[in-house]
Amino acid sequence: MSDSTSKSVARQLKAMDCAKYRIGAFDRENKTMTLRRFLEPGEVMGMVPWLKHQNASGKDIYITQADGQDRALLLVDDLAWQRVEAMAGLGVAPACVVETSPGNFQAWVSLGP
Repeated sequence: MSDSTSKSVARQLKAMDCAKYRIGAFDRENKTMTLRRFLEPGEVMGMVPWLKHQNASGKDIYITQADGQDRALLLVDDLAWQRVEAMAGLGVAPACVVETSPGNFQAWVSLGP
């Protein structure tokens, strides 16, 4: 795992700590999700080259927990870094933070075990 995307995806999966994930590649122009599957962490890692290709083609990539997981995670999207820091200062420290585009972040907050 030498490239930065693979390392970032691995960190995100570890921080989210779910058994299965839902993966999406959203085409903003057509407003369609081009892929949506329920995958184990190893399967997600195997899809990194495809996800990189989709992202390079202008699609937004989403990695979320699959439905029916025991772990409750809440996504807070479109945050500036200052908002992420403010969350932590308020005692709502994210389990995972992802920079989705320059200066724009998603924060995943754990609502339980």
